[in-house]
Amino acid sequence: MIENNTSNVFAAFKILIEEIGTEIDLVTNVGRIAWERSDYGRANEAGQRAILVTAYRDRVVSLRNEWEALPGAQEGKTGEKIIPLKAHNYEPEEVTGTKPTAVSILGQSFPVSSWSDVFVQTMNTIVDLRPEKFGQIMQQLPRIVGLDGKKFKRAKKLKNGKFIEVNLSALYTVRYCSQVLKMVELSAKDSVVVTAQRKNGQTLKISIPESH
Repeated sequence: MIENNTSNVFAAFKILIEEIGTEIDLVTNVGRIAWERSDYGRANEAGQRAILVTAYRDRVVSLRNEWEALPGAQEGKTGEKIIPLKAHNYEPEEVTGTKPTAVSILGQSFPVSSWSDVFVQTMNTIVDLRPEKFGQIMQQLPRIVGLDGKKFKRAKKLKNGKFIEVNLSALYTVRYCSQVLKMVELSAKDSVVVTAQRKNGQTLKISIPESH
């Protein structure tokens, strides 16, 4: 067997992804505060920066996944793996390319076949449990939640008649699930747990989000 240094490389990717996630968190908070103060210019500027930094982080995740696909990189990585979502990071590192099979929301389990199903189930749970908070979500996330489904690239209708954008990557789906759960104060540990399969057969348990 050829000796390798894959564990250190994975650790380096993890640190970098988490640090970029912290930057996304900071920029998001700046945008939220600006919005609350009706400083819409600054809020828009923060939103644009968050998009750019998130895209950069996604490229780093893609590079990490390419490294993981190299021969020998998967040694010792089979079986089930738990991936907690750190509250400050908004999304786990290893969801790209996975296929969700089930989502457990506050103890109730639902079968799913796509990440859009995960988002729909999460948002419908909020409709049921925190309907008074839905207006806040629509104000803060107008690009993905709204009254008119025609403005979205691929829309799904919720129980309350509102529409959500579901043309999202796995990473963005998890990020938005985390954001809305935090907005409506459903951020207890393991409030949402997604069971997903990787292409190599590994089963993941992804908690969204994990409290500090």
